[in-house]
Amino acid sequence: MGGCNPPPSAELPQIARTDAEFAALMRRFEADRKDREIAYYREEVECLELYFRQLVQVIEEGMSTIAIHRFTPATQADEAEINRSMTFELDLARSREHKFALMRHKISNLLTTDRFGPTTWEEAEDLNLRKFRAFHQTAERQLAQRTPRIHFSDTALQEAVRLVCVTVGCQFAFDWQALENVGINRNTKVRLEVEVVSVKEALHAILHQADPDGRAVLAPFDNVIVITTAEAADRTRKLLADSLARSDPAGRKMLNTVQEFRLAYVSPGDFCKFLADLCHRRLVLDEYALKQAHPRDASGSLNHTCPVGLGARLFLDEVAGEAPWTFRVVGEEMILEPAVR
Repeated sequence: MGGCNPPPSAELPQIARTDAEFAALMRRFEADRKDREIAYYREEVECLELYFRQLVQVIEEGMSTIAIHRFTPATQADEAEINRSMTFELDLARSREHKFALMRHKISNLLTTDRFGPTTWEEAEDLNLRKFRAFHQTAERQLAQRTPRIHFSDTALQEAVRLVCVTVGCQFAFDWQALENVGINRNTKVRLEVEVVSVKEALHAILHQADPDGRAVLAPFDNVIVITTAEAADRTRKLLADSLARSDPAGRKMLNTVQEFRLAYVSPGDFCKFLADLCHRRLVLDEYALKQAHPRDASGSLNHTCPVGLGARLFLDEVAGEAPWTFRVVGEEMILEPAVR
């Protein structure tokens, strides 16, 4: 609970490239602390109210049927016991006793069940700070951050990278199509035990175990660390630069604007429509060519806060078919088309 504060005002850069810029953004972050705390506790109260409304509903609905179905018959011999329970539950006092017992049981389960996300304001603010570092620093600055002591073993490559990046506050993406083309598997087991090293050193140690030949690289793109191959990184960099160069000034400004993406298993066609709506442009797209270029069941996900152009490029790279697609923003149009080879 408790999301990261909104992007800073126009006077400050969205992604800090120097210590001075990041210090200015941090001052803004600290100034908004009270607003985040108020929002956190307001959300906490709303969640608790929802919990108890649902709890009462479960109890009321559960008790309307528990009188008849207290037991699940395992065998036909249980029939007499079921009949006895039905008669027993018709006693109002006994029914109320069972209702209170059920309520205590439900509350106990709620209080002892692990919740998703932070459970205290201190945990929420620590998460906010890590998100802030990931969203508002260049990938190079993120890679230079120092890790705490990290230790894990027998962990899949994808999860190992996630553990390091989430612990410190980094955004990362995998180009699995490029990595798998050179034989790097996301489920390869790795281990790591480091005291205090840079994120870059920790990730290199992980990648070396999964790829002793050194084909996997850490490619910095704006505020996202992309784990890919050198050849794929070069292609992505050229395609992104081409999209920006062929867009008009207003289009470039839009593509460089930081945006939060939370997309899961979206088809290429639906993503193109989403992108055009996001940029408030009319979509120009040869849907037949798009379907020919991508497998029928192709879908991709995007879970980053990054410049619009980079987000679009990462998604298109993930769902790339036989030939890459590119995009540009000109006038009132968002144009998506096959890249010129």
